[in-house]
This record gives sequence, C-alpha cells and structure tokens, in this order.
Amino acid sequence: MSVLLSFDADKRRALAAGALAPLVRALRVELDPLVDGRLSIPVQKARLTRRGGRCEFDGTMLSFDPWSPHEHTCPQCHRIFMDGTHDDWWAMGAQLWVAERAAQAAALQLVTGEQAMGAVALRILGELADRYETWPNKDNALGPTRPFFSTYLESIWLINLCHAIALLEQHDNSASNILLHARSKLVRPSRDLIASFHEGRSNRQVWNEVAILSASRILDDDEECKARIASQHGLFDLLANGLLDDGTWYEGENYHLFAHRGLWYGVQLLRAANVSIPAELEERYRAGFVTPFLGVLPDDTIPSRRDSQYKVSIRQWRFAEWCEMGIAHAQSHHLAPDARLVGTLHRLYHPDNADQLQAQHRHPFSTADAERNEPAGLLSRADLSWRSLLMTTPVLLDGNSWSPGSVCLPQQGLAVIRREAGKTYVALEGGHTGGGHGHPDRLALTVQRGHDRWFEDPGTGSYVEQKLHWYRSTLAHAAPLVDGASQDAVPARLLAFEDRGGAGWMCKRVENMKPGVNVQRTIVVCDGYFIDLLEWESNRTVQIDLPVPRSFQIGRLIYTEPADPHGAGGLEDGFDFLTDVEVDAHPLKSTSSGATASRPLDEDCLESLHYAANTHVQIWRAEAPGAPGQERGPLHWLRMNAAKGCLIGIGSWIDLDKTFTSINADGMQTIAVTLGETESIHTRTSLGWHIALKARHATSSIDLSYLPQPETAREALQYTVVADAVHVADVTEVADVTGTANVAGPANVRAAESYVPGVVHQLAQHPQSIVFELGEQQYRRTEQTWTEASEPKALIAVLVNDTMLEISAYGITDDIVVPTEHEENLLDNERRDVNADGVELFIGTHPGAPWSGSWLAVPANENISPDEPNRARSTVTTSGSPAATVTWSEIAIDARKGFMIQFQIPISAIATASDGTFVMEVIVNERPRDRRRRRGQLVLSGGGGFGYLRGDRADSDRALTFRLPPGVRSHRL
Repeated sequence: MSVLLSFDADKRRALAAGALAPLVRALRVELDPLVDGRLSIPVQKARLTRRGGRCEFDGTMLSFDPWSPHEHTCPQCHRIFMDGTHDDWWAMGAQLWVAERAAQAAALQLVTGEQAMGAVALRILGELADRYETWPNKDNALGPTRPFFSTYLESIWLINLCHAIALLEQHDNSASNILLHARSKLVRPSRDLIASFHEGRSNRQVWNEVAILSASRILDDDEECKARIASQHGLFDLLANGLLDDGTWYEGENYHLFAHRGLWYGVQLLRAANVSIPAELEERYRAGFVTPFLGVLPDDTIPSRRDSQYKVSIRQWRFAEWCEMGIAHAQSHHLAPDARLVGTLHRLYHPDNADQLQAQHRHPFSTADAERNEPAGLLSRADLSWRSLLMTTPVLLDGNSWSPGSVCLPQQGLAVIRREAGKTYVALEGGHTGGGHGHPDRLALTVQRGHDRWFEDPGTGSYVEQKLHWYRSTLAHAAPLVDGASQDAVPARLLAFEDRGGAGWMCKRVENMKPGVNVQRTIVVCDGYFIDLLEWESNRTVQIDLPVPRSFQIGRLIYTEPADPHGAGGLEDGFDFLTDVEVDAHPLKSTSSGATASRPLDEDCLESLHYAANTHVQIWRAEAPGAPGQERGPLHWLRMNAAKGCLIGIGSWIDLDKTFTSINADGMQTIAVTLGETESIHTRTSLGWHIALKARHATSSIDLSYLPQPETAREALQYTVVADAVHVADVTEVADVTGTANVAGPANVRAAESYVPGVVHQLAQHPQSIVFELGEQQYRRTEQTWTEASEPKALIAVLVNDTMLEISAYGITDDIVVPTEHEENLLDNERRDVNADGVELFIGTHPGAPWSGSWLAVPANENISPDEPNRARSTVTTSGSPAATVTWSEIAIDARKGFMIQFQIPISAIATASDGTFVMEVIVNERPRDRRRRRGQLVLSGGGGFGYLRGDRADSDRALTFRLPPGVRSHRL
C-alpha cells in the first residue's frame, strides 16, 4: 500500500461525523454533479495564448466553469466570450479541477465510507488513463507535457491523481484493475515524461520533484524514490537552497506561496515514507508558513513584489487553509503552533471589519494548487479542501487576532517599518535577486497608508502580453536606474534596520548596480513623515533616474515640447512603453552652497513630498502603463547627471509646520523637520543616524545604529546528500563543434577548431572561411531529441570580406516555415519570428558582457523590397546594433532542403577588445509545419538543455571568441 499522507484514518472518520461535518457536507455537495454524471475532461490539449482566459475589454481573468467549455464569462463586465483560444485556456482549469475532484472523492470515501465517492474517483482515473496518450506532447510553452502546455501543470495534476490512488487503496477498493490500468497507462508515462525535464531550483521544479516522488511511491518503485530523495538536485536541495534562512522562497512572496504548497506535499510524503528531515531544514520549512504574512499591506493584500499578481487578498479560503496546515504540521511534531499563525487564522475567521465583507465561501470550481484568486470575504472551516479534512486539527485553537509590526527579512529583501498600528507601511526593497522571477527593483520604495498607495510595486500582469516587459523594468518601480537601463541582477546589502517606535530607519546598498556604479538608499521613518536619502558614486558621470509616485500633480511646472527620454533601448528598460514624454523647462538648480530649493509635489492623500539634491534635477513626465488591471496614467521621475551625488526627499502624511534641507559641497546633509513645538534635526554619523530633538527649552536625541555586521543576500547554500542517482541535462555542457554532419560546406573553407573555452578563432580574409558544423552535440531541444526531430543540421561560415564581417548560416531543416509579415504572435509576448525557421546572431566584446549587437532574421516569405528580392526579414534585438545587410536564399544539400541567411556587418562598426577580439553566438531555429512553436535550436557554442522561454535571447558567457585578421581595423574599446 503506497501512503502519501500520514494521518489517523479512524480519528478522521470520527471527526467527519462531528467537528468537521460542515466541511464534509460542503465537499460532498461539490461532487453531486459527478455522481452518475458526465466528466468535464477536455478533448483538446490546453494551450497558452495572449487572448485565452482574459476579458477582451478589460483584461480581467474569465470565470472558470468546468461545465461550460465554450462560453466564458467575465466577472467584471459580465460579457460572455466564445472563442477557441478561451476554450483552450479553459482546458487547463478543467484538467486540474477534475484531478483534484478525484482526490476529494477518494478522501470522502475514506472518512465517510460512501461507495459513490470511490466510484467517482475510479471513474476519473480510468478515463484519464484511457485518454492520456491522446493529448500530443508538442507546442509546449515550458517543458514536455501531454494535457497541458507546461510540465509543472502536469505535475500538479499527477500529484492529485496519485493521492486519489493512495486514498482509494487505504479504503481497500476492490476495483484493482482500474488502479492497475491507471498505474501503467497514466502514472508511469506521466512520471517518466516529467522526469525528462529539470528546471533547476525554480518553484516549478518543486512540483515536478514531488510528482515524480509521489508517482514512484504509487508504482512501488522504492529504489527510484530513494535515489530521487538523495539526489543533489532533489527535494532536500530545494528545501536547502530554495528556502532562504528566514524561511521564504527565494523568488518572492507569490512564488513562496506556490512553492511552499508543493513542499507541503513533499514533506508529508517524506514523513509517510519515514524519511527524516534535518532539523535546520525542518525549522526553515515550518517558518515558511508564517513568513508570507509578515509583509502584508494595510489593505490585507500580499505585496506584489517580483512576478507576483497585483492586490491578492489574504482573505481567501486557501490562505486560511495554509494557516490550518501550518498549525497541524507543528502539532504533528508535538510542537506548540506559532502564535502568529494562530492569530492570523483568527483574523481570517473573525475579522474586525466583518460588516464590510460578504460571505465568500469557497467557489466550487476552484483549486488550491492552481491559485485562482477570489475576492476577499468571510471565511469558515467549511470553506476548506480535502487536505483539511484529513490533516487539520480537530478544534480551532484559542488565540487573539494578530497583525505584523515592523519586520526585516534580509535575504528575501523585505524591510518594513509600520506606523499607526499598521495603517502606515514603509518598505525598502533589496536582498536576493529573485532568480528568473526577480525584478530589477533593488532600493525600490513602497509607501501605503490604509488603502491609499503612494509608492507601490505593480507586480506583474499576464506572462503572455507585451506589458510583461514593462512590469519587469526598473522604471515601473520607485527604484533608481542608471543610464536609462534597468538594473543588473545584483543583490542589495542590508546596512541598517532598527525601529524604536517613534523613529526607525533602514539602509541598503547595491554594489555595481551597473559596472562601476554603487547606489545606496536610506529611509528614516518618524511619526507622521519619512526621509528618503538616495546616494550614488561612480567612476564616471552617470545619469540617475528615480521614479516618484504616479499620481502626483506637480505644480508650477513649465513643460517643453515633447522630449526624448533617451532610454538605453533594452526591451525591459521600460522607456519603449512611454508616450507623451515631457521634461520641465526649468530644472531645479543647486545653489552655490550646494543646497537646493525644494518643490512640493502635492497629492490628495500624501500631505507633501519634496526633494532636494546637490546637483541639477530635471522633472520628467510621461504616460505609462498602470498596474495590472489599471488604466494608463502619468508617471513622473527625477533625473540627475553626476559622478557622485545625493537626493533627499521628505514625505509626510500629516501637515508639517516646516522642513529644511541642506547639502554641502562634500555631500554632508542636514535635515530639519518642525512639527508643532518640536524641531527634529537629522544628520547621519559614522555610527548611524542621529536625531536631535528640541522642544522649547528641552532637548533630547535618538541614535539609530548600523548593523554590526551587514547582512549579505545569499545566492545559494551548499547541502550535502548521500548520492546522486538522477541524470539532469547540463545546460552548461561543452560540446564538440566539429560534429559529424554529412553536409557539403561552402568552397574555400578551413575546418573550425573544437570549441574549448578560451580558444580564439583566427579569422582570415576572403575567400577563406572558417566553418563550424552543427549537429546533435549542438542541439537544444524542446520535447523531441535531435534524432526524433529528424536530425536537423547547420553550417556556420565566418570570414572577412573587404570591409565587412560576413556570417553565413546554412540551415538544413527541410521545409521552410515562416510566419507572414503581418502575422501576429498570439502565443506569447515574444517576437513573432522566434517561432520560425531562422537565425539569431549576437556579437559582443568579451564573454559575460552585454551584447553590442544582435539580430533575428528569417527567410522572407514575401518580397521585402522589389529591388532586393533576396532581402531577409530581420529585426534588431539590441538597441544600438550596427547596421547589417541580411539576405537569404533557399538551398538543398544531400537531397535535403533548407535555407541560407547571410549577415554583412561593417567591420568599422564592430566593437572589439583592444587585441581585436570579439565574441559571437549564432543560433539556428527550426520549426516543422505541424507545430506552432519552434521545435529546437542549433547553437554555435554548444547544445544541451532545453529551448523553452529563451525567446531571442542568449548568454554571452559561453560565446565563441574570434580575432580579426591582422591589419583590419574595427571600433576598438
């Protein structure tokens, strides 16, 4: 018998008839339509598109109804949408909903003995087993999967089905043939498919890992289960390195909520398998139940940091169940539950503002694991899921409602000072970078009072719309950016955090926000106001931009004609999303003493905010995207140009009598704030922050100190495991680029050396090319291996022709598949031509440096210009790339069809190192006619790994190094 959860079944049966009877009734009612009724199992594979699942008028997520596969309602405007893209999105929810109902029905049979519930679970398992192979494993957005478009979704689905099987077996179901059929036709192939793909330390890999372990237990594959647990890439590694020391998941609150729920399944499985967790990891995991609530905003929403959704309320049933599971976990280890968790649960079940909330019982069509958000509402234990039926404590513990105070989580990067019993919230961002879901928002400021948001983090909207790139820009946050470019992915260091109640401060520093540029921000919070001090130092004059609250109406500004904000041009620098850009014709100017006259920025809720600087300050304004679900609106930012400088802001939520700011030529600052009869004079000292208080003839002071040993954001922890029995594709694998492809290359060529890091490939002048043959060792796959993908091949020829660098890519990929010129990419936010036969070219100065030029080119399936019929359709993907002439032609080699795309770039425009070397990456994309997305890539620097979500991007750290021929002049740095 394969047990995935450890609980006392007899005790649960007694509770089901007593304390948990309301929950039993609610869960049973949900399953009424499935008893002797049809199952809402989709015929089609789920598909991710830009349109699917969202209102076409206001962008709201459409309601999910498992019994309505073709009519989808917007909860905001109540319009009904009927379209295949919405049907394909519905298929994702339907699959997850059906799988969770199988586990729910099996749990109900176990605790109530009702045979009809077991029949529902068995029917779901049997039908899914019959149909699993009918969903094609292709055109996936992220990882191989049959029913879905991403592997982690199939993992969630499989985990629920495995629990259904385990619970059915605990009730001694006689229909063993159905369970055997489900094992062989559903559990085993799904497990093996998931195991073929690894996502490192992503939150998604938590679910993948637990799904593989759960399936292995169900299949009685003890050896695989033990090996997987002990793997260096397994569950212990995710606990050790995914959870930071403070118990938070490194990718932020939204992904903490998701990853920790997956870890819950894994930890329960380990306990059922009698595998102990090291005490340090157990403590960290247990802390993870509390940490999401430490940063809750005054309106009871989770901060939308990083790739989080916007304004997610904690007053949803899944948050109450989260608390219940944390309390139950502590008690199962004979520990007293965390009082904060008990207090949060009481706060959710018995809110102070109950008269302002409506009864919001768990929607019968929701699933906890998919995290479909619902409006805030009144909650009770009857709103929980089948997990609570089996695991929750018998009686709700006594306790008082709890709300967090000031808090600092250095590694997560959350530092919050609260005032007015939590009504006012001031936070400074900066810690761990957050990995792939991190935003370039170190030193961002958040200020919220009640429901009024002055400085806020917009989080992220849909992953498949273009605005994703805006939300992932520094400009979309109240954070500093350098030279018009979003920050580099470097962590912030916590220098100070202390709160005395009447006064507190926090200070963080980012070294090399851009190379050679160090930026520091200090926030001091007192009763009624805060001080914002931004400082930077660099080895050159840099442009510093700092966004300020969007809703400010800046008085007495005289705007020039529309101005160019001169952003760096990257897709995620944000400036491409701005319209109606204006700049103040009369910037703030520093006086001879360095003091700057401040200008108030008035806003309805914030009494005042003004800034002063020791350098000239321009005030810019533009129209920019709003937070997800919000309209476009004004954005203001301050711009300064200096190698070293400081900017001081004073903001208040009460009416201050007087403020004064002085900055001398050395950057020394004095800030004075008068409120009533008390004057507070702020100065920074070598030991910290000093506040001198004067009230009539009385004087006193407050000294806030630096941390004795500044905390540094941790990027990774080391955790030793017993053995590594899991093969994971190594994306940094070094490949032999000589290859064995049986193709004929261009005339007058020299064979390329095998690719070894550090080798310099010496270029020669025409007619002698250096040629690389790309085959299996250079292939980066999606679902199919190189052999399964019909063995695509390519040749890359590089030479210097007169004054041009010439790169010719010969792709032997059979039929040429290219979207039409006006066809829109409806699948995601990537450029249309990434999903086509074509070539990506990248050139830079040295490994690890940003690309100085990059292009995406495809064979033109229509004449771009009648005068140039061979001109390829090309897109510049790095701002400031040199002008390139790109042509193409159809080819046939060894009876196989393909294409040749040639780039000609003036050598004088190529940036090289002082020795005439530069780095280059070439990627050949291939897509057959029966697919909507590309199938794989042939990569000059070597293959391995997977091609999902790479778009038209590449890393320069693995790029090949080339040297121009002697005497050839380039643009040398």
